[in-house]
Amino acid sequence: PSDHTMIAWLAGTMAQMPGPKYIRLDKGAFPPLYRDDTDFGKGVAAVRPGRDVTIVATGVMVHRAVRIAEELEKYSVEAAVVDCYRLKPVNEDALLEAVGADSRVVTLEENSIVGGLGSLVCEVLADRGRSLPVKRLALADQFRFELGSREKLQAIDGLDVAQVCKAILEFRG
Repeated sequence: PSDHTMIAWLAGTMAQMPGPKYIRLDKGAFPPLYRDDTDFGKGVAAVRPGRDVTIVATGVMVHRAVRIAEELEKYSVEAAVVDCYRLKPVNEDALLEAVGADSRVVTLEENSIVGGLGSLVCEVLADRGRSLPVKRLALADQFRFELGSREKLQAIDGLDVAQVCKAILEFRG
């Protein structure tokens, strides 16, 4: 979940569902993205409109995507931000609607680049015959031996605001 409103909704909803569930909670306080009366049943939500590029993220990285979109405004790039908060099962129709028909897509995640959100988005686009350029930004598929803060380790993989903005600007051409 990307904010406290979503966490509260998930706790109540999942308590009513049979079987095992998994929610990854992040530490720290994050600004709200949603109103208290938001229905999170779709699994995908448009957080910010834009027309030049669509950044699809999940969890805490949605906040990073919003900061990146704000930074890209300085370069006259309007970046939409989409929160894909339910990965299994993904709501393919909602994801395709949120991404749109003619935008470049960037996925942003704090997960392995192999088999994560980026792979899921690519598979949905391919399976539905949607031919859009996609740039996946995630943790490199390699062993890490560096130590440091979360921010330092993310920067090593190019996931800090400055490097993601640079990657998006290069991707846009």
